[in-house]
Amino acid sequence: MASTQLIPIGVTAPGFYGLNTQDSPTSANTAYALTADNCVIDSYGRMGARKGWTPVNAVNATLGSNAVAALHEYVKNDGSTVQLSIGNKNIFTGTSTLTSVYTDAAWTANNWKVVNFNNKAYFFQRGHDPLYYDGTTLAKLSAHAGYTGTVPTANEVLSAYGRLWVADTSTDKTTITWSDTLAGHLWTAGASGTLNLHNVFPNGTDQVVALAAFNGYLVILCKFCVVIYQGASNPSTMSLYDVIDGIGCIGRDTVQDTGTDLLFLSNKGLVSLGRLIQEKSAPITDLSKNVRDALLTELPYETNKENIKSVYSQKDGFYLLTMPVLDKVYCFDLRFKLEDGSLRATTWSGQTPTAFCYTRDNLLYMGKAGYIGKYYGYTDNTATYLMSYFTNHMDAGNLSQIKMLKKLNVIVVGGGGSTIRFKWITDFAYQTISSMAAPDIATAAEYNISEYGIAEYNTGNITRINQQLGGAGCTFQIGIESVINGNSLSIQNLTTYYKAGRAI
Repeated sequence: MASTQLIPIGVTAPGFYGLNTQDSPTSANTAYALTADNCVIDSYGRMGARKGWTPVNAVNATLGSNAVAALHEYVKNDGSTVQLSIGNKNIFTGTSTLTSVYTDAAWTANNWKVVNFNNKAYFFQRGHDPLYYDGTTLAKLSAHAGYTGTVPTANEVLSAYGRLWVADTSTDKTTITWSDTLAGHLWTAGASGTLNLHNVFPNGTDQVVALAAFNGYLVILCKFCVVIYQGASNPSTMSLYDVIDGIGCIGRDTVQDTGTDLLFLSNKGLVSLGRLIQEKSAPITDLSKNVRDALLTELPYETNKENIKSVYSQKDGFYLLTMPVLDKVYCFDLRFKLEDGSLRATTWSGQTPTAFCYTRDNLLYMGKAGYIGKYYGYTDNTATYLMSYFTNHMDAGNLSQIKMLKKLNVIVVGGGGSTIRFKWITDFAYQTISSMAAPDIATAAEYNISEYGIAEYNTGNITRINQQLGGAGCTFQIGIESVINGNSLSIQNLTTYYKAGRAI
């Protein structure tokens, strides 16, 4: 006989562990989420809505509706800054007003890598003449006063250890070239030089993708291995420190130095190089462990890996990774690591940036079509977006017992009058449970769930919402959705009540 007692299953801080699409949906801890779209884990450990974006600049006729494909904050020696943006074969300065300071109709792409070095900004892109900007003049590097040697038309540039380091040209993927000390225009004689990695690659051949400076080491990220040199402050005497085989870098713009770690997207997921202090070999940690298969399954759709961008926001405590073809962003929270060393992950949709820049003033800029966008507010340039959170499939510790769902209690923070929609499903079944279907909600079929409740709540309030449920099964899943329209929303607590039915 079925029990008449209501049995609660509480989830405190729903989604606190982030997404887990890797483990069995019924064995995962209830602190994981099976869906967490347009979500972040806020500073209080709650699943909440991401911020939106707002345009920084006025409409610019030269840029038009073309995407801002590259962003960079040029920092001068006196500490003053100039925001640089690139799009439609133009380089612009400014934020609220974009001023074109350089254009070249011969460019075949806008995928420039820009670095600051000795009071100048340097621009590199494969197959294109490198450029420099000193705050007044923006010109080809070959036109710089005193220019010597031949600067490679490289795709990667690193400013570190008193010089520029470049790699990855159209015809040479294995040589690192560096400039003279404190002179980005001197590429012969002096302390300039080259390093060919042919004899270093563990499998005989590879290609350099990105360069990084980390804890005094020169880190060379290749497609299938990572090569580390020590003593890079004096390249003439630097020596090979370590070669990590079997793991490489997917794209130049996925590399981010967080100050205590070096993150990059590899052929095995998002990984951490780790601190090189006392250990002989660099420890590699899989940070995307809980979403790794999903991430790696999606990567082949991104046929041009150079369009995959990333950024580290110190203020927000996250690393963002774009998947532009799929209109998806992975957000990895860096404020708290799980016990296995992985990061809490959520996803964003409908807001895929084409470039990123995190400034000294703790602003996060994004490249958008026609605009520099700022990560700010809770609309996407006045448009609403859907926040969606789903628990994993729960069995209350007894997979063989029927649970008759009766009631849901949710505590939310904020919201500003938005509407919350509740969804639930039992036994993974594509069934219809008809008690309170809302006729104005058209997204039910996308999730194969047709059961909703609707609740209104006020900005800034902590609100308890009760929703009657229906249906029965051995497992169940709860979903919460809200159209974000100008105000934040966080989910504080979720409790499902059921009656115990017969064993099967």
